[in-house]
Amino acid sequence: MATDNYKSLDFYKSNSGNNQNGFSKFEKDGNYFFYYSNNGRIYLISEDYTTESGRDNGVESVKKNIKDKTRFVKKTNNSGKHFFSLRAGNNQEIARSTYFNSEAEADAAISGMTTGRWSSSSIKGAAGAAGAAGAAAAGAAVSKLSSDKKVEKTEYKPKKKEHKVEKKTERKTEKAAAASYAGTTRKETSRVIKDTEVKTGGFKWWWLLPLLLIPLLFFGLRGCGGCGDGAAAAAGAGMDKVTETANDVKETVVDAAAVAKREADEAAAALAAETKRKADEAATAAREAKEEARRQANYFKGNKSTGY
Repeated sequence: MATDNYKSLDFYKSNSGNNQNGFSKFEKDGNYFFYYSNNGRIYLISEDYTTESGRDNGVESVKKNIKDKTRFVKKTNNSGKHFFSLRAGNNQEIARSTYFNSEAEADAAISGMTTGRWSSSSIKGAAGAAGAAGAAAAGAAVSKLSSDKKVEKTEYKPKKKEHKVEKKTERKTEKAAAASYAGTTRKETSRVIKDTEVKTGGFKWWWLLPLLLIPLLFFGLRGCGGCGDGAAAAAGAGMDKVTETANDVKETVVDAAAVAKREADEAAAALAAETKRKADEAATAAREAKEEARRQANYFKGNKSTGY
């Protein structure tokens, strides 16, 4: 038998012989050939044999090995067509298939020959399925491309606007925090001052009364020219008592004012510290939000470069 001496498919079709169990044998120009077909479709062809007995032995070898799926070796030619060879136990090729448009068609043909439960319609169905799968894959690819472009438009074009919005939001947050800090401080300081005035009773004008009595007593005593030394002594004692009482009242008021001022200062300082802490927390939250937005932007940008 010649090495790899297969003829064209038309050669086998034009020289069909008596078909028995799918095998057709014929002689052409002193050489002997066979092929295997099913439902009018040729699947296996032989090389040329120099003797009729050799060709018949080839047919029997094909019948023996065609039920063993491991004997089939799938291949692809330079044009991308799929085919397979049937090999004997010694790995010698004993027949070769015709060409198929897809691997699915070739697999269907192998399955049919090994099980004997297939027809040409299954091959056509496999071809149709392969075509449908190809069309579906192409449609999916187009859909994905369109989707990717939409995602690219929606997620990358607005980045400048998104960056501006992010900056504007950050500035608003900082201004709000500062305004909150200043406004709250002013309101609370005013409230503390009012509370202090309530605690101290406002301006304590009544402690000036003893001081106002001093001139009255002085001029009254001067007008009493004949009141004598007793009256003068009594007036002096009264003046000393008035002065002492006035000093006591003054010290009490001063001490109360000092205590109230200290308490007001402490309350204002505590409030200012708390307000500053909240403002710092707000600024920190704004920075974290900004970082998260930047991280999300970098994530989508990375996905764009990788195609996912």
